[in-house]
Amino acid sequence: MPGCSRVRADSASLFDAANPDPASHDAIRSQVPLGRLGRARDIAETVAFLLSPRSSYITAQDIAVDGGLVTAVPAS
Repeated sequence: MPGCSRVRADSASLFDAANPDPASHDAIRSQVPLGRLGRARDIAETVAFLLSPRSSYITAQDIAVDGGLVTAVPAS
């Protein structure tokens, strides 16, 4: 459906606002190649790009805003 997006909630724990437990931040941070938890601004900037004319040729893509975690997971 044009103009709609879905968000996978299982990656929400990678973001500081969704994970209020500071004790788990170090464990998560150590798994993320960029070495930090995501911020709301990371998602906002991605959405702003997708809503802009600069993304006019992008269709039907899964865009991972995960600090590189997807590329760090070994293929099974």
